[in-house]
Amino acid sequence: MILKLNTINLKLLDDKKLFPLPGVYFTSTLLNGKHYFGGTNIGKAPTVSNDTVLMIENHLLDFNEDVYGQEVEISFIKKLREEQKFNSLIELAHQIQTDMNIIRSMTYRD
Repeated sequence: MILKLNTINLKLLDDKKLFPLPGVYFTSTLLNGKHYFGGTNIGKAPTVSNDTVLMIENHLLDFNEDVYGQEVEISFIKKLREEQKFNSLIELAHQIQTDMNIIRSMTYRD
């Protein structure tokens, strides 16, 4: 079984801005005036790339829209784990799903 994951891959508009260290974070994303909870990875995507360029990949809960070319604002709430390299894309997809389940449970806390 392959899990379908929608990702917003981001490019920094200002490389002089500060952002968190590499890792996976519970985040809130502002898009078109609405906030969405989700998970954001900051890192080099070692499972799929040998690049040295830092990437930001954002997965939003219950979101499935085309937002190509739109600006988003991400607020980092809590670090979940370090970025890691997986042996396959399936292992990576399962970990992302696990991370998203953790994030979903965090959004329902009082």
